[in-house]
Amino acid sequence: METITKIDIENVVINKINDNFSDLENAADGKFGDVDGGDYSEFLNDGTLRYRGDATVWKDMVTDLFGRRLNSVAGTVDYDYDDNALVFSPNGGIADANDRVGGNQEINHEFKVGSNITFKPHIHWWQPVASNAVGSIVFTARYRLQRNGYAKEDDWTTITAEAGTSDDIWDFTSEEDGLYNQITRFDDITVDCGISDTLQFQLTRTDSVSGDVSVIFFDTHGMVDSDGSDDEIAKTA
Repeated sequence: METITKIDIENVVINKINDNFSDLENAADGKFGDVDGGDYSEFLNDGTLRYRGDATVWKDMVTDLFGRRLNSVAGTVDYDYDDNALVFSPNGGIADANDRVGGNQEINHEFKVGSNITFKPHIHWWQPVASNAVGSIVFTARYRLQRNGYAKEDDWTTITAEAGTSDDIWDFTSEEDGLYNQITRFDDITVDCGISDTLQFQLTRTDSVSGDVSVIFFDTHGMVDSDGSDDEIAKTA
């Protein structure tokens, strides 16, 4: 018969099965924090984590407030309703509203924030392969960061992602002709930021390689150091 023992050591409670400290599989659960006051984090015996009382954290639900520019008559970007993809023709210009699409990304509460924080933007698209070669497709984006509590930022910083280089995650040059799911990386972004600040992006295709290419979506990776923030509108770095 299993015996569950409560071990209470300076705000740490571990419920241990039997008397084997060396085998982690024998730990039933653990509570860390003000357990008696009801404010603590709890690791359950299946390894999942629960936050109790004031140990709970905030997290955003994110959505854009506007649609992206599509079906431009004079520009180089269109929408493929069958494949749910953006279709870019060559020779676009990032300064031309007819050639670009845009979107906003909120820095969610679980991301690491503070000074010199690095984010990694990249694009998901269908990369064409023909005769064991990929075209030198170039996507150009520009971004700016809108910081809550600060003046509006008007200036943009330009970054690029070049297919057929180390920006590509996968090398498809040895594959048969066709379209392949590729992720191509832009230059890293390093900023000072806080939670709920907004990264604004604009995107186009600027190479002169003939033929259209289809983009599925654009997103940004960021380092996470918590499940959320310790306050509704602020986070301790």
